[in-house]
Amino acid sequence: MARRIPAERFSDLIHAASEVFIQLGYRRCQMADVAAALGVAKGTLYGYVESKAALFQVALRYADADGPIALPDTLPVPTPQPGALLRELRTRMAREGALPALQQALARPRATNLRAELEGILRELYAVLQRNRRGIKLIDRCALDHPDFDKEWQREGREAPRAALARYLESRTRTRQLRPMIDPQL
Repeated sequence: MARRIPAERFSDLIHAASEVFIQLGYRRCQMADVAAALGVAKGTLYGYVESKAALFQVALRYADADGPIALPDTLPVPTPQPGALLRELRTRMAREGALPALQQALARPRATNLRAELEGILRELYAVLQRNRRGIKLIDRCALDHPDFDKEWQREGREAPRAALARYLESRTRTRQLRPMIDPQL
């Protein structure tokens, strides 16, 4: 008779793996480290994921999930194909990093109520950071071990939002709604 997999163990695995990847980085993380953090034998992990790359992919996907994570239809989760981690990063950034209030403000030549507009943008940025705090730490810590991943993260995950915010500040400075600043990028 096949052993039944506890439903909550997959969520526990994602949490433990995320913490270990954040602590050690992708390259230094070993499956044994994750197993120890979860309190199971290393072989148990292979019932859930085929490899460290598969474990990282599910950690990237679910690091900030609220509540229990449903078991995937297929276990163990297969090793991702080349380029799949980069696609996962892009998907996550597109889904979680959207800043509609900032984009709408950039589309307007002037603010009718600058205080409310700026407050909305800052609340939105804070909400994105708060909602994705573990995922951001995970990506930040592990990106250096994946050169394409790192370039994408630096360009789209970090620089693009900063540049958009700087453009916003510059536009409101040009319309004299904000005082001139030395370095809007800062």
